[in-house]
Amino acid sequence: MKLLIADDDDILRSQLAQKIPWADSGYELVGAASNGKEAYEMAMRYKPQILLTDIKMPYMNGIELVRKVREILPNCRAIFLTGYDDFAFAKEAIRLCADDYILKGEAEEVILQALNTVSENVRQDTNQIHLNELGEYLFKQDLLSQLLQGCYQRLEVEKNMRLLGLDVSRYQYRIAVLKMNGAAEKNMERKPSREIRYEQELIDTVKEFLDKNLITVYSTKHQQYFVLLIEMVNASDEEIRKLFEQLNDVLIEKLGRRPMVGISRIYEQGKEFSQYFDDAVFAIENAGMEGKSIHFFQELSQSRYIHLIREYIMEHYADSELSLLSLSEELFISPAYISSLFKRYTNDNFKGYLIRFRIKKACHLLETTDYCTYEVAALVGYPNAQYFSVMFKKYMNQTPTEYRASFQNGSES
Repeated sequence: MKLLIADDDDILRSQLAQKIPWADSGYELVGAASNGKEAYEMAMRYKPQILLTDIKMPYMNGIELVRKVREILPNCRAIFLTGYDDFAFAKEAIRLCADDYILKGEAEEVILQALNTVSENVRQDTNQIHLNELGEYLFKQDLLSQLLQGCYQRLEVEKNMRLLGLDVSRYQYRIAVLKMNGAAEKNMERKPSREIRYEQELIDTVKEFLDKNLITVYSTKHQQYFVLLIEMVNASDEEIRKLFEQLNDVLIEKLGRRPMVGISRIYEQGKEFSQYFDDAVFAIENAGMEGKSIHFFQELSQSRYIHLIREYIMEHYADSELSLLSLSEELFISPAYISSLFKRYTNDNFKGYLIRFRIKKACHLLETTDYCTYEVAALVGYPNAQYFSVMFKKYMNQTPTEYRASFQNGSES
């Protein structure tokens, strides 16, 4: 607990500074000033948590000193030293701005007792401040995670963005995701504790860098990515690219790893917020092999992504566990984003496309093999033959048996 003493009485000041074992009592004496002006300068330099100060001093009295210090250090506590003649004045000072007062000449035990009472209050206040800050930080992290997952309706999105302190009428917002490429050192151990420490260093480094560049940032860990919501004013893609190139240089220097960075489009008011996270992830996962580390979302590349989804369905349609959710986990894109993307480019939803694809494959098997219906069902991803028959008839207007019979009759004629 940092302590600053201020008293114009040389003897008393010396006694307070030298005779009391401050370090053994849990205090760091940062200075002993002979007047109010000197005490103020020391307070600005050393930022004490407690002022033990005389009331009457040259240049600036104790009350003025405390008031002025608290303009800069609002949580600094004050204990006034006073003589019998100033007792009434001391009580008024306490009413105005002090935490306690001590009569000059009191024993060391009395002084330490008063200081200990005040320092305990400081600790409690500090703990409460930290808890409040932690609570706000966790609240904002959770809120951002919920927004990224698309858990809110559009009207709720705008409301929750305001809770985060985001002003879409004044600033541009983009989602940036960072994906680490592994350890710089080949033999670096990947222990969980080391990874947790590394992630915290990453967060601290990114925030420090962006703060220095006067950019507001909200961050969270989501899926396998470190996610940034960056607040900027009319920044071009090139300006953002240069900023993240500089950030990557800092991360290489400090942490030994350079992340892949994906950056979304500018958020448009009223749009689905989670889509912009998917944009940023999409930019990374479709970056190609050109060796760049900063990638911006490009809508034209989405058609290539649809091709990948179709290929994945062709290779895994026989898996009964294949679903929009399992596909999203495989590709690290949210189910809502895949569904929206699929609908836009195929004019069909994922579930309908998968069912039709499986029925088409079932038709081919019924036409070209002698497999029983339950075997065909299993081969196209339906372990329940009865359910398969229901779906088949819904789409083909015939049962599998009727379809095979009609195909064979048609072939014979």
